[in-house]
Amino acid sequence: MIIKRLPTNWVYFCLLSALTILALLSLTSGAMPISVSDSLKGVIPGLGALPDHIELIIQDIRLPRTILCLSVGGILSLSGAMMQTLFRNPLAEPGIVGVSGGAALGAALTMLYYAKAPEFNPNFVLFGPVPFFAFVGATLTTLLVYRIGRTPYGHSVPVMLLAGIAVSALSGAILGVTHYMLMIKRFGI
Repeated sequence: MIIKRLPTNWVYFCLLSALTILALLSLTSGAMPISVSDSLKGVIPGLGALPDHIELIIQDIRLPRTILCLSVGGILSLSGAMMQTLFRNPLAEPGIVGVSGGAALGAALTMLYYAKAPEFNPNFVLFGPVPFFAFVGATLTTLLVYRIGRTPYGHSVPVMLLAGIAVSALSGAILGVTHYMLMIKRFGI
């Protein structure tokens, strides 16, 4: 059985067409049903007039949501490709390498530190330090794994992967202790 490879330009065209169709369909989905033609009228000027409330929904809610989803998807795919390139392993992902554990640990330690803060200003804790320190925890974990894998002759990918698994397990253990301490501090259990 001979398997022919599809032309790359054709594959790119099909994927871009599917992305465009799905983005247009995302403009039509929501609590208020809006037709595809109305969505096109709201995005492309000069196709016709729309009622103000439909134009407001498309321009201020659905179009930014769609653009944000496309941007986040592109950034996540790029970061996944960078991680797989860094570890020279197509199976590398944040859970194996320890990034997820470090982020969870950073967020949990922040919540432990600010355990009484939600009584004063809950928005500060939820939207301020928790995501920031989750990012810091993920970054520090990645740097630690990368540093452990460095040898005088270069970087050892198997050592980095094993270090990532070990750091992930260690982060999980510390996360369990932090969760226990948070329950004691918060609820007196």
